[in-house]
Amino acid sequence: PPPSNALSKHLLLLPSFAAGKVFSPDFFGNVLGHIYHFPATIEFIEAMCMPQHFRQTSCAWQVKCPAHWVGKTFEELLESWSLGADPSGLLEGVGPVLVIALYRLRRAGDSSDGEEGGDGWQGYNVTVPKGRTHLAATDLVTLLGPPDFGRAA
Repeated sequence: PPPSNALSKHLLLLPSFAAGKVFSPDFFGNVLGHIYHFPATIEFIEAMCMPQHFRQTSCAWQVKCPAHWVGKTFEELLESWSLGADPSGLLEGVGPVLVIALYRLRRAGDSSDGEEGGDGWQGYNVTVPKGRTHLAATDLVTLLGPPDFGRAA
């Protein structure tokens, strides 16, 4: 269930957290509290931050939205990349990757998505966006994929 009180929502409202900076002042306190419900929290964080230490086949990547995906939906990208297919051949020899988030821009004080960076623009992260979300040229796509993806992208 979603958090019901203002204190539990505090982390989500921090500008630094919304901008993708996960190590905000409240992060470590929340991690320690979360360990009670999910004892493997530290191991999960280690696995995400240091995949080479655990012989994982995938690691986290963030890439600029490819031009041929601009205007298409998140659902189309997710389906295509989950199947290891991309019209440009980007995933050729890489295999499937799992898209998990979009990092978007918006003009400060505006609720619409941004079209370009620069002064007055703020970024925010959308984890597992709705399938109908249209991709923008300024989007950064966050995904889990093999090391070969980094070389191909």
